[in-house]
Amino acid sequence: MPIFNSLKSLGVLGAKRIMNKLGAFQDTFTRSNSANSLAGDGAASWTQLSGVWGVNSNSANSSTAASSYPVAVFDAKTKDVVVKSSGAGTGAGYGASFWVTDANNWWGVYTEKTTFNAAPYNCPSGGTAYGSNCNYGYGASGGPYAYPYCNAGTTFGAQCYNCCWVVVAGGAAWGFANAAYSCPSGGSLSGSTCYVTYGGTVSTWYKNDYKVIKNTSGTVTLVDTVNVGNSLTQGDSISYVQANTQPSSVIITSQMSTGGSVATSSHSAGTPDRSTLHGMIVGPATLSQTSETTTFDYNPN
Repeated sequence: MPIFNSLKSLGVLGAKRIMNKLGAFQDTFTRSNSANSLAGDGAASWTQLSGVWGVNSNSANSSTAASSYPVAVFDAKTKDVVVKSSGAGTGAGYGASFWVTDANNWWGVYTEKTTFNAAPYNCPSGGTAYGSNCNYGYGASGGPYAYPYCNAGTTFGAQCYNCCWVVVAGGAAWGFANAAYSCPSGGSLSGSTCYVTYGGTVSTWYKNDYKVIKNTSGTVTLVDTVNVGNSLTQGDSISYVQANTQPSSVIITSQMSTGGSVATSSHSAGTPDRSTLHGMIVGPATLSQTSETTTFDYNPN
Protein backbone atom coordinates (compact mmCIF):
# COMPACT_ATOMS: atom_id res chain seq x y z
CA MET A 1 0.00 0.00 0.00
CA PRO A 2 1.44 3.44 -0.89
CA ILE A 3 2.56 5.59 2.04
CA PHE A 4 -0.06 8.23 1.24
CA ASN A 5 -2.89 5.69 1.37
CA SER A 6 -1.50 4.27 4.63
CA LEU A 7 -1.50 7.69 6.26
CA LYS A 8 -4.95 8.42 4.89
CA SER A 9 -6.32 5.24 6.44
CA LEU A 10 -5.06 6.39 9.85
CA GLY A 11 -6.98 9.63 9.68
CA VAL A 12 -5.64 13.12 10.21
CA LEU A 13 -4.61 12.66 13.85
CA GLY A 14 -2.98 9.30 13.29
CA ALA A 15 -0.99 10.52 10.31
CA LYS A 16 0.11 13.61 12.24
CA ARG A 17 1.41 11.49 15.12
CA ILE A 18 3.53 9.38 12.74
CA MET A 19 4.93 12.41 10.93
CA ASN A 20 5.78 14.06 14.25
CA LYS A 21 7.92 11.19 15.54
CA LEU A 22 11.52 12.16 16.15
CA GLY A 23 13.83 10.59 13.60
CA ALA A 24 16.31 7.91 14.62
CA PHE A 25 19.72 9.04 15.84
CA GLN A 26 22.91 7.82 17.50
CA ASP A 27 24.80 10.02 19.94
CA THR A 28 28.46 9.15 20.51
CA PHE A 29 29.14 12.36 22.49
CA THR A 30 32.13 13.27 20.33
CA ARG A 31 32.20 16.91 21.35
CA SER A 32 34.00 19.24 23.70
CA ASN A 33 34.08 18.32 27.35
CA SER A 34 31.52 20.04 29.55
CA ALA A 35 30.82 19.58 33.23
CA ASN A 36 27.17 20.58 33.00
CA SER A 37 25.93 20.29 29.41
CA LEU A 38 25.14 17.48 26.97
CA ALA A 39 24.62 19.88 24.06
CA GLY A 40 26.69 19.84 20.89
CA ASP A 41 26.47 20.35 17.14
CA GLY A 42 24.04 17.88 15.64
CA ALA A 43 23.37 16.29 19.04
CA ALA A 44 20.01 15.28 20.40
CA SER A 45 18.08 17.91 22.30
CA TRP A 46 18.90 16.60 25.75
CA THR A 47 17.21 17.89 28.91
CA GLN A 48 18.77 17.33 32.33
CA LEU A 49 15.63 16.21 34.12
CA SER A 50 17.40 15.41 37.39
CA GLY A 51 21.03 15.67 38.44
CA VAL A 52 23.88 17.35 36.59
CA TRP A 53 24.94 15.86 33.26
CA GLY A 54 27.94 16.59 31.06
CA VAL A 55 30.39 15.21 28.51
CA ASN A 56 33.83 13.90 29.34
CA SER A 57 36.21 12.14 26.92
CA ASN A 58 33.43 11.34 24.43
CA SER A 59 31.10 9.90 27.06
CA ALA A 60 27.96 11.23 28.71
CA ASN A 61 28.11 11.18 32.47
CA SER A 62 26.49 12.62 35.55
CA SER A 63 28.35 14.12 38.50
CA THR A 64 25.31 13.56 40.69
CA ALA A 65 25.38 10.63 43.14
CA ALA A 66 24.14 7.44 41.50
CA SER A 67 21.90 6.79 44.51
CA SER A 68 19.84 9.82 43.36
CA TYR A 69 19.16 8.20 39.96
CA PRO A 70 20.00 11.19 37.70
CA VAL A 71 17.99 11.22 34.45
CA ALA A 72 18.55 12.99 31.11
CA VAL A 73 15.85 12.87 28.41
CA PHE A 74 14.74 14.01 24.97
CA ASP A 75 11.24 14.15 23.49
CA ALA A 76 10.76 11.39 20.89
CA LYS A 77 7.15 12.50 20.31
CA THR A 78 6.17 8.85 20.55
CA LYS A 79 5.70 6.45 23.43
CA ASP A 80 6.89 3.45 21.43
CA VAL A 81 10.66 3.51 20.97
CA VAL A 82 13.86 1.47 21.12
CA VAL A 83 16.50 3.16 23.31
CA LYS A 84 19.91 1.63 23.94
CA SER A 85 22.70 2.75 26.26
CA SER A 86 26.16 1.25 25.74
CA GLY A 87 29.10 1.39 28.12
CA ALA A 88 32.82 0.77 27.90
CA GLY A 89 35.39 -0.75 30.24
CA THR A 90 34.54 -2.59 33.43
CA GLY A 91 31.99 -0.18 34.90
CA ALA A 92 28.40 -0.72 35.98
CA GLY A 93 25.62 1.74 36.79
CA TYR A 94 24.83 3.31 33.41
CA GLY A 95 21.46 2.71 31.78
CA ALA A 96 18.45 3.90 29.80
CA SER A 97 15.32 5.73 30.91
CA PHE A 98 11.92 5.46 29.20
CA TRP A 99 8.33 6.55 29.69
CA VAL A 100 9.50 9.57 31.65
CA THR A 101 6.81 12.00 32.83
CA ASP A 102 8.86 14.19 35.16
CA ALA A 103 11.63 13.95 37.76
CA ASN A 104 9.38 11.95 40.10
CA ASN A 105 7.71 9.63 37.60
CA TRP A 106 9.73 7.47 35.20
CA TRP A 107 10.93 4.00 34.23
CA GLY A 108 14.53 2.90 33.82
CA VAL A 109 17.00 0.04 33.47
CA TYR A 110 20.64 0.11 34.59
CA THR A 111 23.58 -2.28 34.98
CA GLU A 112 24.77 -3.78 38.27
CA LYS A 113 27.85 -5.77 39.32
CA THR A 114 28.18 -7.84 42.52
CA THR A 115 30.20 -10.87 43.68
CA PHE A 116 29.46 -14.33 45.00
CA ASN A 117 31.63 -17.32 45.95
CA ALA A 118 31.31 -20.72 44.31
CA ALA A 119 33.25 -23.54 42.66
CA PRO A 120 35.76 -24.02 41.12
CA TYR A 121 37.92 -24.53 44.20
CA ASN A 122 41.46 -23.15 44.42
CA CYS A 123 44.51 -24.67 46.16
CA PRO A 124 46.48 -21.82 47.79
CA SER A 125 48.98 -24.26 49.36
CA GLY A 126 49.55 -26.13 46.11
CA GLY A 127 48.17 -29.34 44.72
CA THR A 128 45.21 -30.27 42.58
CA ALA A 129 41.55 -29.71 43.43
CA TYR A 130 39.27 -32.74 43.59
CA GLY A 131 35.78 -31.58 44.44
CA SER A 132 36.13 -29.23 47.38
CA ASN A 133 39.49 -30.66 48.56
CA CYS A 134 43.07 -30.19 47.40
CA ASN A 135 45.65 -32.99 47.26
CA TYR A 136 49.39 -33.03 46.82
CA GLY A 137 52.30 -35.39 47.59
CA TYR A 138 55.90 -35.00 48.65
CA GLY A 139 58.81 -37.33 49.41
CA ALA A 140 58.85 -38.85 52.90
CA SER A 141 61.83 -38.58 55.21
CA GLY A 142 63.86 -41.72 56.17
CA GLY A 143 64.32 -44.86 54.17
CA PRO A 144 67.54 -46.61 53.07
CA TYR A 145 70.79 -44.69 53.31
CA ALA A 146 74.50 -45.58 52.83
CA TYR A 147 77.07 -45.52 55.63
CA PRO A 148 80.71 -46.70 56.05
CA TYR A 149 81.13 -49.88 58.06
CA CYS A 150 83.95 -52.22 59.22
CA ASN A 151 83.96 -55.87 60.01
CA ALA A 152 85.24 -56.24 63.57
CA GLY A 153 86.71 -52.77 63.24
CA THR A 154 86.05 -49.17 64.15
CA THR A 155 84.87 -46.41 61.85
CA PHE A 156 86.93 -43.20 61.80
CA GLY A 157 85.68 -40.80 59.16
CA ALA A 158 86.02 -42.50 55.82
CA GLN A 159 88.56 -45.16 56.92
CA CYS A 160 88.18 -48.40 58.80
CA TYR A 161 90.81 -49.50 61.32
CA ASN A 162 91.40 -52.45 63.67
CA CYS A 163 94.39 -53.71 65.50
CA CYS A 164 95.64 -55.79 62.59
CA TRP A 165 94.66 -54.14 59.29
CA VAL A 166 93.50 -51.04 57.46
CA VAL A 167 91.10 -50.92 54.48
CA VAL A 168 92.44 -48.18 52.24
CA ALA A 169 91.46 -49.21 48.74
CA GLY A 170 89.02 -46.53 47.67
CA GLY A 171 88.35 -45.55 51.24
CA ALA A 172 86.07 -47.35 53.59
CA ALA A 173 83.81 -50.22 52.69
CA TRP A 174 80.10 -49.19 52.47
CA GLY A 175 76.86 -50.76 53.58
CA PHE A 176 73.18 -49.78 53.77
CA ALA A 177 70.72 -49.26 56.59
CA ASN A 178 66.96 -48.52 56.76
CA ALA A 179 65.26 -45.78 58.77
CA ALA A 180 61.47 -45.52 59.20
CA TYR A 181 59.71 -43.21 56.72
CA SER A 182 57.92 -40.17 58.17
CA CYS A 183 55.96 -37.11 57.00
CA PRO A 184 57.52 -34.09 58.73
CA SER A 185 55.18 -31.65 56.94
CA GLY A 186 52.04 -33.65 57.67
CA GLY A 187 49.94 -35.93 55.56
CA SER A 188 49.49 -39.68 55.28
CA LEU A 189 52.31 -42.05 54.32
CA SER A 190 52.07 -44.36 51.34
CA GLY A 191 55.32 -46.12 50.52
CA SER A 192 57.95 -43.41 50.35
CA THR A 193 55.46 -40.60 49.56
CA CYS A 194 53.43 -38.39 51.89
CA TYR A 195 49.97 -37.31 50.69
CA VAL A 196 48.31 -34.18 52.06
CA THR A 197 44.60 -33.36 51.74
CA TYR A 198 43.13 -30.00 52.77
CA GLY A 199 40.05 -27.95 52.04
CA GLY A 200 40.20 -25.75 48.94
CA THR A 201 38.97 -22.17 48.73
CA VAL A 202 36.05 -21.21 46.49
CA SER A 203 36.51 -18.76 43.62
CA THR A 204 35.16 -15.21 43.52
CA TRP A 205 32.65 -14.77 40.70
CA TYR A 206 31.51 -11.43 39.30
CA LYS A 207 27.75 -11.32 38.77
CA ASN A 208 26.46 -8.94 36.10
CA ASP A 209 22.75 -8.04 36.19
CA TYR A 210 20.44 -5.37 34.90
CA LYS A 211 17.83 -3.83 37.15
CA VAL A 212 14.46 -2.60 35.94
CA ILE A 213 13.19 0.18 38.20
CA LYS A 214 10.46 2.80 38.26
CA ASN A 215 9.83 6.02 40.16
CA THR A 216 6.23 6.63 41.17
CA SER A 217 5.48 9.97 42.83
CA GLY A 218 9.07 10.21 44.05
CA THR A 219 9.42 6.62 45.33
CA VAL A 220 11.84 4.36 43.44
CA THR A 221 10.99 0.65 43.42
CA LEU A 222 12.68 -2.39 41.93
CA VAL A 223 10.61 -4.09 39.22
CA ASP A 224 13.01 -6.91 38.35
CA THR A 225 16.64 -8.06 38.48
CA VAL A 226 17.85 -10.14 35.52
CA ASN A 227 21.20 -11.91 35.28
CA VAL A 228 23.11 -11.21 32.08
CA GLY A 229 26.26 -13.22 32.80
CA ASN A 230 28.80 -14.27 35.44
CA SER A 231 32.56 -14.25 35.09
CA LEU A 232 35.70 -15.04 37.04
CA THR A 233 37.17 -11.82 35.61
CA GLN A 234 36.06 -8.47 37.01
CA GLY A 235 36.75 -6.78 33.68
CA ASP A 236 33.98 -8.72 31.94
CA SER A 237 30.96 -6.40 32.08
CA ILE A 238 27.62 -5.71 30.42
CA SER A 239 28.02 -4.15 26.99
CA TYR A 240 24.59 -2.49 26.70
CA VAL A 241 21.03 -2.33 27.99
CA GLN A 242 18.12 -1.74 25.63
CA ALA A 243 14.46 -0.92 26.21
CA ASN A 244 11.91 -1.65 23.47
CA THR A 245 8.65 -0.01 24.53
CA GLN A 246 5.34 -1.38 23.27
CA PRO A 247 1.73 -0.24 23.73
CA SER A 248 1.26 -2.55 26.72
CA SER A 249 4.79 -3.59 27.78
CA VAL A 250 8.51 -3.00 27.55
CA ILE A 251 11.03 -5.61 26.40
CA ILE A 252 14.48 -5.28 27.96
CA THR A 253 17.55 -6.90 26.35
CA SER A 254 21.22 -6.94 27.35
CA GLN A 255 24.46 -8.77 26.58
CA MET A 256 27.92 -9.21 28.07
CA SER A 257 31.00 -7.52 26.59
CA THR A 258 32.33 -11.03 25.89
CA GLY A 259 29.26 -11.90 23.83
CA GLY A 260 27.15 -14.96 24.60
CA SER A 261 23.39 -15.21 24.90
CA VAL A 262 21.20 -12.12 25.08
CA ALA A 263 19.28 -11.73 28.36
CA THR A 264 15.64 -10.73 27.84
CA SER A 265 12.71 -9.81 30.05
CA SER A 266 9.28 -8.32 29.49
CA HIS A 267 7.37 -6.05 31.87
CA SER A 268 3.81 -4.78 31.69
CA ALA A 269 3.16 -1.07 31.29
CA GLY A 270 1.33 0.65 34.11
CA THR A 271 2.02 3.32 36.66
CA PRO A 272 3.74 5.65 35.89
CA ASP A 273 1.91 6.07 32.61
CA ARG A 274 3.62 5.73 29.26
CA SER A 275 5.02 8.98 27.89
CA THR A 276 7.13 10.35 25.02
CA LEU A 277 10.25 11.29 27.01
CA HIS A 278 13.14 8.81 26.97
CA GLY A 279 16.89 8.90 27.56
CA MET A 280 19.64 7.93 29.99
CA ILE A 281 19.81 7.11 33.69
CA VAL A 282 22.48 6.26 36.27
CA GLY A 283 21.85 3.86 39.15
CA PRO A 284 23.94 2.70 42.13
CA ALA A 285 26.25 -0.24 41.41
CA THR A 286 27.76 -2.37 44.16
CA LEU A 287 31.09 -2.72 42.29
CA SER A 288 32.85 -0.71 39.56
CA GLN A 289 30.49 2.25 39.75
CA THR A 290 30.38 4.37 36.61
CA SER A 291 28.00 6.96 35.20
CA GLU A 292 29.42 6.91 31.68
CA THR A 293 27.41 6.10 28.56
CA THR A 294 29.65 5.93 25.51
CA THR A 295 26.95 5.51 22.87
CA PHE A 296 23.20 6.14 22.92
CA ASP A 297 20.94 4.79 20.15
CA TYR A 298 17.33 5.73 19.51
CA ASN A 299 14.81 4.41 16.99
CA PRO A 300 11.06 5.03 16.91
CA ASN A 301 8.82 1.96 16.70
